[in-house]
Amino acid sequence: MRPPCEVIVQLVLPALRAELAKMLMNEYGMKRGEVADALGISRSAVSQYLMEKRGISLEFGEEVNALLKKLADMIVSEKSKDDITRSFCDMCKEIQRQGLICELHHHLSRVEDSCKTCLTY
Repeated sequence: MRPPCEVIVQLVLPALRAELAKMLMNEYGMKRGEVADALGISRSAVSQYLMEKRGISLEFGEEVNALLKKLADMIVSEKSKDDITRSFCDMCKEIQRQGLICELHHHLSRVEDSCKTCLTY
């Protein structure tokens, strides 16, 4: 059985990074190296996100998309790393609140239908 945190690390975080990388390049005009530096990842990882070889697309909803936009604004305006990290965590909490982590966990792991662990932490 996979714990919910594995779903977050393997699916949710890469999907968020992919969306953020695309947003920073397409809407803010950042270069690949700048995006890599801002996100603390390699240039090749940014390329893989842009070519959709890494970070499957997930439907996050309006609330999370608004948080992604806020995070991109923070990165471009060079807010503190603490503020950026907190904002990233807020997105994960919203995704958890929406039940997406629970849905993915049920889909990828053999858990009982009654399991609500993803919604309780």
